[in-house]
Amino acid sequence: MLSDKLGDKGRMHTGCINRVSYMMADKRNGTLESWQEIDPHFVTFINALAPWWASFENRSEMARLSLQSKHCGGILRLLLYLPDEKTSKDCFDELINLASMSDQYIWLSRRVIKTISLPWVRENLWASVEKVLLRNPEDYGCYRWLAELCDELDSDALAKLVSMARQSKDIDILEVADDYTKA
Repeated sequence: MLSDKLGDKGRMHTGCINRVSYMMADKRNGTLESWQEIDPHFVTFINALAPWWASFENRSEMARLSLQSKHCGGILRLLLYLPDEKTSKDCFDELINLASMSDQYIWLSRRVIKTISLPWVRENLWASVEKVLLRNPEDYGCYRWLAELCDELDSDALAKLVSMARQSKDIDILEVADDYTKA
C-alpha cells in the first residue's frame, strides 16, 4: 500500500493528496481559469499548497507511488497546477502509462506531460511508449491512445509506433497503423 511505503508523514500527505483529488474530481478537465470562475478561492488554495509540496525532498517518490494508485487525480492536478518539471520527468513512465489508458485520467496525464520541455519529451518519449506497448502487445486502446499522443508530440516516436503496430496480427491495431501512416 502506498501509505505504508511512505511512513507516518507519507500517510498524512497521501491523504491530503487524495482529498485534493476528490475535491477536484467533478472538474477533471477544467483549466485554471475555469477553476477560478467556479471557486474564487482556488488560486489561494493552490498557492497554499505550493510551499507544502515544495517542502518534500522525496516529491518524485511520492508522486510516482501516487500515480500508480487508482486515486491519482490529486497528484496529477498538483503536477499540473504547481509545475515541477523534475518530478514530472522522474515520473514520465507513469505519466505515459496513464496516457495510454481509456480512463478518467488520460487527458489530465497528457496535460501534465505537455508541461515538460518538448526537447526532453521527444528524447524520452519512445522509450516510455515502447515499455507500455511491450507490456500490452495486443491492446488496441494502448496503441490508439499512444498514437494520438505521439502524433501531438513527436513524429519519430509515432513512426516507431506505427512500425510496431504493423507487426501485429490484430486487425484493430493494424487499423491504428493505417490511420497514422503519412500519405
